[in-house]
Amino acid sequence: MVQLHRRHHIGLSVVLALLLVACGSEQSDHEPSGPSGLSERPDNQTCLATRFTQRSTVALKPLVPEGTFTAPVGVVSHPSHEQVLYVLEQRGTIWRLDLSGADPTPAPFVDLRDYSDVQFEPIHCFECGLFSMAFHPDFEQNGFVYVSLTEGGDAFEVAPESYVARFRSDDDGLSLVESGPGELERTDIYHVEQTTEIHNNGRLAFGPDNYLYVSFGDGGPGGDPNRNAQNPSNPFGTLLRLTDEGAPAPGNQVEGGLPEVFAYGLRNPWQWSFDRETGELWAGDVGQGRTEEINRIVNGANYGWPCLEGADVMQSCSDTSGFEAPVFSYQRGDGRSVTGGYVYRGEQLDDLYGVYLFSDFASGLLWGLFTTPEGDLERRQLLDTGGSVVSFGEELNGELLLVDYQGGQVSRLVRAAPDADQQPVPEWLSETGCMHPDNPAQPGEGLIPYDVTEPFWSDGADKTRYLALPNDTTIDVDETGDFDLPVGSVLVKQFYRHDELIETRLMLNQPVTGWVGHSYRWTGTGTDARRVTEAEDVEVQDRLWHYPSSAECSQCHTSAAGDSLGLEVRQLNTEFDYAGTTANQLDTLAAIGVLTEPLTQRQRANPLVDSRDASYPLDLRARAYLHSNCANCHRPGGTSQANMDLRFDTLPEAMNLCDVAPMQSDLGIENARLLVPGEPERSVLWQRLAVNDANRMPPLGSHVLDDHGIALIEDWIARMDECTGFFAPVGEALVLHNVGVDQPLGEDGTQDPSAASWQLEPEGPSYYRIRLAGTDHYLHAEQAQPMVGAIEPGWLSAQWFPEREGDSVRWRNRWRDDQYLAVDPQTGELQLRDAAALNEAALWQAQQTP
Repeated sequence: MVQLHRRHHIGLSVVLALLLVACGSEQSDHEPSGPSGLSERPDNQTCLATRFTQRSTVALKPLVPEGTFTAPVGVVSHPSHEQVLYVLEQRGTIWRLDLSGADPTPAPFVDLRDYSDVQFEPIHCFECGLFSMAFHPDFEQNGFVYVSLTEGGDAFEVAPESYVARFRSDDDGLSLVESGPGELERTDIYHVEQTTEIHNNGRLAFGPDNYLYVSFGDGGPGGDPNRNAQNPSNPFGTLLRLTDEGAPAPGNQVEGGLPEVFAYGLRNPWQWSFDRETGELWAGDVGQGRTEEINRIVNGANYGWPCLEGADVMQSCSDTSGFEAPVFSYQRGDGRSVTGGYVYRGEQLDDLYGVYLFSDFASGLLWGLFTTPEGDLERRQLLDTGGSVVSFGEELNGELLLVDYQGGQVSRLVRAAPDADQQPVPEWLSETGCMHPDNPAQPGEGLIPYDVTEPFWSDGADKTRYLALPNDTTIDVDETGDFDLPVGSVLVKQFYRHDELIETRLMLNQPVTGWVGHSYRWTGTGTDARRVTEAEDVEVQDRLWHYPSSAECSQCHTSAAGDSLGLEVRQLNTEFDYAGTTANQLDTLAAIGVLTEPLTQRQRANPLVDSRDASYPLDLRARAYLHSNCANCHRPGGTSQANMDLRFDTLPEAMNLCDVAPMQSDLGIENARLLVPGEPERSVLWQRLAVNDANRMPPLGSHVLDDHGIALIEDWIARMDECTGFFAPVGEALVLHNVGVDQPLGEDGTQDPSAASWQLEPEGPSYYRIRLAGTDHYLHAEQAQPMVGAIEPGWLSAQWFPEREGDSVRWRNRWRDDQYLAVDPQTGELQLRDAAALNEAALWQAQQTP
């Protein structure tokens, strides 16, 4: 393996140590090599999530299986066919879903990537891509379809540009018309040059007046330092009202600005809708770090951002009079990214008629705003969806649809059917069936104890952990090592402060909604614990202790983070004391038969280390701490508004961290960066760990600073010297060796056993170009088969992303984002291989040229 040369590089020790641990591993099943801590699998007949149901009158009915779609962002009804929907994926694809059959299957409507530079990358341009779609009111006559999207971005080395584009369908919405080979009939009716890759486009829809309404975020960066949203002379932070040709619609009442501006002073009005009965426009406006807003948007109004966030003053503005206040707002304990919905006007849920429904992308809670007899709006929780609700849709009959971004699913909101076999989640812990019947402070006999190598900071509390599985079920483990527990599973965590049991938390994996968390607060007598319905801070042993709400649990326990968080191979690959018998936890789980498949050596290759164990390298300890305390949100698809990837085994150049400007607040630090080698004081990553105010990270559930973590990350940053050259020495001659065929890469593949020399050239923060040494030829995938040759500037097909696996890497092509560089074992020729068909022929090692 390539040796790195700079002693204090960020990630130097973590890369070397992890790869050395993995050297020599094979993709074979791992048999338990040590004793099992348990003699048999415990019988569990009482601690089952399927025994309980939410206290809700509504439920979700999935229209397609989970994972059908990839990062879906919207669903739109066909204007005249009740059973036809269109599902939008952020990457640029639109699917036509006909529900009239017994087994609805999405059919391609259009893939805009085939016709434009639409781009979505979860790390570098996570708010780019396809946003929204609307049919013209006279679609049956003109066939016009309108789309809101961005083109460009990091992959194209230019700032993204926002477009409202009009297309045409001449077959009643089966496809879009092409104007020529490889070109759609397209008219761009509105265009905005963006300055950052956040808070760009939003929704578009035709209003009851038949004009086109389009929303734009403030354009970033965090905090809107240029006060774009308070300047109606630009389209940032506004809702526009246009004709169907893109001209300003008549009657807009904002003075002194662009004639198309309908309302302004908004931060990121991602989702909004019209009440089909009253015509009122309701919008969810995503907050910065404190408050999420629900607004009624009226012509000519200013909604206050960035002078105000909710009722809180954000910037000193000379005149704060005349701002339109939100009709409702909530704080970060309930979520972090409001998803505006609809006023319900369907027929199936009569008790919700006229109620505005909305959700939160981070917590997944579904709420309704009910009007009290006094005329006030009162929020009531309707359902914990267990998903990442990114948008709503309205069917022609007024029924509502919810889009789950992480789950890749679209569901209909329906009346909950009562189940006589289920009961509400019990008020008392002793009634859950998870604790010992004679002593609820002790686990029930059906639970499996476990521990993690690197625990999440919980204000210094000690914790014990237990797992309950339904009988005759097993745990699937994905390729990243995350445990996928069967429906019905329960996780139990006990919190102790100075040996006093103060809280018990249950995570229930329930049908349809997935994981839902519940906190139980122990009584003063210590005989039982009562369920907490709202988050609360209570003084325990002269210190505040935070009991979280279910909403707060959902903000961390997301599908992107593996739901259960601590249950992953890298956390459990350690010894545990099973009441006198010490054994490896993974060996024990395998021995008692709860794993669906044996774990491979590759899955077990990179265990976390204990950040407090100084015998491990500093890099390993710092990365382990960040993985446990930060990566549940800061990862691809996570709920963070920043786009770092802080997982333990992410290659350092892919973390999007070193020398990267913060997308949100710079905390008032001059020339701040997320991480500055050698300068913790300029590094927002460390600063947010070290403060105990609204800027603190992690943002929820803690009152006490973690002195160990603060000192560890400070030391880690202070010892760094630069950001480049982490994966392999940049510019030095290398041999690329294919693991599957055990041959080096020559100029024409691996048929020739003589190795060619290659050089890696960084391309942006995460990608490499692979150049044939001494030439101007590069390895690229412009065609279906990879080749070595001359390239044009900016070719994405010549950019490769290294994904580490054990002691090797897979090279993913940036242009063909789901395909990897591989070798045909029979011919030795280079090929591209889909992610679903990867084997050792797609594994490579970089070695220095002898």
